[in-house]
Amino acid sequence: YTVGTDTHTVTEKVHETTLAAIEIPASAGVPFVAGGWEIVIPKEGPFSFAARWNKIEWRLAVTLRLEGAPDDDSTFLIPVGIEAAP
Repeated sequence: YTVGTDTHTVTEKVHETTLAAIEIPASAGVPFVAGGWEIVIPKEGPFSFAARWNKIEWRLAVTLRLEGAPDDDSTFLIPVGIEAAP
């Protein structure tokens, strides 16, 4: 937001979860690891929005640490729409 000539960015962490570590034996010969999670945006949360000077964005930040592989920190933008009332 802007006050006078000063521009401010406000961020809020909504939720953080650390997933349990998994062991994959080297003898398994698995070339990659895959997993799946369901992300639920709270119904009372605001929808994504963008205007000239303001925006609301939902982002998923993922930190991946695998022994013997480079660390990975990735962020994904998640567009959240308005849920239609029944």
